[in-house]
Amino acid sequence: MDRRIIIPPVMTVLLLLNSMIYYGFRAVMILYCVDVLQLPDNNAFGLYNQFTLLVFFLPLFGGIIADLLVSRRIMLVTSSVLSIIGFLLLSGGNEVNLPWYIGIIALGTCVTKVMLLAGISDSFPSRNHTTEGWTMMTYMAVNIGAVISVVLFPYIASEYTYETSFTLAALIGIPIALGSIATVFLYSRPLAPLVNYTEFLALKEDVKVEKGIAFTGIVLGFNMLYWATYSAIFQEYSLVIEESIQSVFSSITPIATITAVAVLGILHFTKMLEKVQFLLIGIGMTLMSVAYVICLTFSSTLGYILCQVFLIISEPLCHVMLLGLILRVAPRKFLGIALGFYMFSFINFYDYINILDFLSSISALILFGLGICSLIFYKKLWNWLFTLNRNELSRDSHQEG
Repeated sequence: MDRRIIIPPVMTVLLLLNSMIYYGFRAVMILYCVDVLQLPDNNAFGLYNQFTLLVFFLPLFGGIIADLLVSRRIMLVTSSVLSIIGFLLLSGGNEVNLPWYIGIIALGTCVTKVMLLAGISDSFPSRNHTTEGWTMMTYMAVNIGAVISVVLFPYIASEYTYETSFTLAALIGIPIALGSIATVFLYSRPLAPLVNYTEFLALKEDVKVEKGIAFTGIVLGFNMLYWATYSAIFQEYSLVIEESIQSVFSSITPIATITAVAVLGILHFTKMLEKVQFLLIGIGMTLMSVAYVICLTFSSTLGYILCQVFLIISEPLCHVMLLGLILRVAPRKFLGIALGFYMFSFINFYDYINILDFLSSISALILFGLGICSLIFYKKLWNWLFTLNRNELSRDSHQEG
């Protein structure tokens, strides 16, 4: 039996633990800055925004270093250890270098997430519907970890101290690091990067790799449009809907997402979604754009509820399915870089410029057009994807990250 068969479940558990410490830190970070450090609200939110930007940017640099310089497995071990170091430094009560500690935590937790996702994909000699099935399971694990952490870490901070919650995060990081080290020995190939810089330049002449990179770029563009539109809807309603109603959906959404993703994962494992991925993605994109229209038209509680229903349906159909396609189709040699760009595509540049409404409308319109095209041409898109997936991966089936 291939010993790599245990890598997906092991790494899924590690992703759950990693999401616990990441979302747990997010849940207490602002409160820690205000209650303990006595920082003004503006400064606390400024540090939080810096942390968020690092979360978007650092995985891209981690992916580049992993794919071109060291290896994804070495980067996984390194980032998991850095996560522990960051939380230990923060739990020591030394606030002087707080921005540096926050940067270490962002680097450790988010690069670890990317390397774990890549490791799951690398464990399959030939990536197929099972790869997408495990993608659904990992997304479900991340959401379960987030649900647990946003309750656990604030409770620990309030009942004991914030430093205790950071110590707990460091302790949870230990099995992540040990598990990351253990998975290294489940691979048979040497610890080396898949590509050096010279090979990277030469690969530009490989048509199949070029197609894989092009497809990955398109998927990342879809994801950026999706989250830009999502952010616009959230901002629009956050000002007009009562916090009590928003809190209800904040509780419902993770549970609904976990349930939907679990169902999609089972359907992927049974191969029932093998030819309709783009049909489902088209439905998700169309629902997101319709939700944006509702957001602009109805600033009422009913409009908010309709939007939330559409968002709950569209996230697993669009965003999670796109992640599954990246793990299945992105060239294996550049999977770390592709997932780094995936994390980067979450960033909403519209928040940092003063033309949010105009650009969000364009994003929603493009998303609607792409959704309709996916609904109409889903069979042709699947046929093209299947050919690319079969040809590129059969040649590259024994490469590992």
